[in-house]
Amino acid sequence: MNAVIRARLAVQHIARPIRATPLDIVRHLLAVQAQDYIGAKWGIGLRIKGATDAAVDRAVNEASIVRTHVLRPTWHFVAAEDIRWLLAITGPRVLALNAAMSRKLGIDPRKQTKALDAMARTLEGGAFRTREELRDAVVAAGVTVPTGQHLAYYVMHAEQVALLCNGPRRGKQFTYALMDERIPPTPAIDDDAALGRLAARFIQGHGPATVRDLARWASLSQAMAKRAVEVAGAAIAARTFDGTTLLVAPDARPPVRGALGAQLLCIYDEYFAGYKDRGAIITPADERAISGQGAAVREGFLIDGRVRGTWAREFDAKTVSIALRPFGRISAAERSALRTAAEPYARFFGVEAEVRFEG
Repeated sequence: MNAVIRARLAVQHIARPIRATPLDIVRHLLAVQAQDYIGAKWGIGLRIKGATDAAVDRAVNEASIVRTHVLRPTWHFVAAEDIRWLLAITGPRVLALNAAMSRKLGIDPRKQTKALDAMARTLEGGAFRTREELRDAVVAAGVTVPTGQHLAYYVMHAEQVALLCNGPRRGKQFTYALMDERIPPTPAIDDDAALGRLAARFIQGHGPATVRDLARWASLSQAMAKRAVEVAGAAIAARTFDGTTLLVAPDARPPVRGALGAQLLCIYDEYFAGYKDRGAIITPADERAISGQGAAVREGFLIDGRVRGTWAREFDAKTVSIALRPFGRISAAERSALRTAAEPYARFFGVEAEVRFEG
């Protein structure tokens, strides 16, 4: 599957970063999984020459990029211009997926409506509130919030129905805002057109990929995903890679040639999260090893486009300590490549890198 790796590294701008803005990268990928805020910011920075953490923060604070629940029951970065139509086409299915959580928490629909109304009132007029401040507003309205899970559910539901989105950061805390006050309106499109746009944009940023990849990524049924590809028409082409037919954009960048080097990726990076079948880049055993180590802090590193181990980060005022744990033996040249890969990561955050190998 080497041809698939080279094609994906090219289309996702991983092996060859480009001159671009954070918004350009998010537009290209359509959505970037972002529950790990630091990791997701690096997922953008990795793809940009000379990127900085401050530039990504600025794009989020200025709302050209929105961080909200969309596509799946987790946070994503999305361009502000794309958030409404994406929520319209994927939101109902995500809300259905969340029904089990609602039952488990014993959510009363009437109290939920009351909670969302209270959130909306406290945000009116361009106010920005932290999650705890939203909780205070909900409790003041007479709705008990027995656990953090209940509050998280109310906020996620409010995001899925396009009531809330992120506001600017307040120190290290996220704030929330009314979407209608924060994000300019965009023209509505019908479901078929939205499905076609979704398929074309997904393949543009993630191809070569499959219909199953699209279905998983966007919480679509297989029938909806197939229909989306049909509606996309000439915006999607089929090509054969190592004997397997996959979907690509007709104008996709040519595969990366030459040495692929090493890269440090967040475990939620679109190079991982964008595909249902990750067999081209990681063995099932190694994938289980990553998922069992605490994905928010134990990431995956690439050598020649394949996941060859995990890494963890620890910041202090002037340095980031990076601990690398290969899955097996790696050569001296590969160790050198990983040390080199740590340098742009540290520059992105404005610190120095200290690298060590474990295991």
